Amino acid sequence: MKYKSLKYTKEFEFHIGKEWVGTDVEIEEGEDVDEVFRKVKAKVHQMVTGTSPEPPITAMPPREIKVEKIPEEERVTRLIEDLNTCTNLKVLESYKLIAKLNPSVQAAYDMKYKELTNE
Repeated sequence: MKYKSLKYTKEFEFHIGKEWVGTDVEIEEGEDVDEVFRKVKAKVHQMVTGTSPEPPITAMPPREIKVEKIPEEERVTRLIEDLNTCTNLKVLESYKLIAKLNPSVQAAYDMKYKELTNE
């Protein structure tokens, strides 16, 4: 198959909207069409972003994260404190399922619920 030209366009999304960017190039006799395509694609991406479309990937070693287990009593106390800071019913309702896991938390939830709904 003989190719005379190649047109490449791509839609880019910017903070103010979307825009199509592209170019049209002539293919010289004997040029590899796949190579021309890769170069045109890279050029369009570079025109918009200032970088190549496929920046080199540098693998970073995974970080070790140390997690300290909080004692159950302290966790419950913190949860009740957080629950009691709620001033909005929608926010309080986000605690509904977790409150069911502990009777003390459920009691605090029920009291705060009554306070916010004026029951």
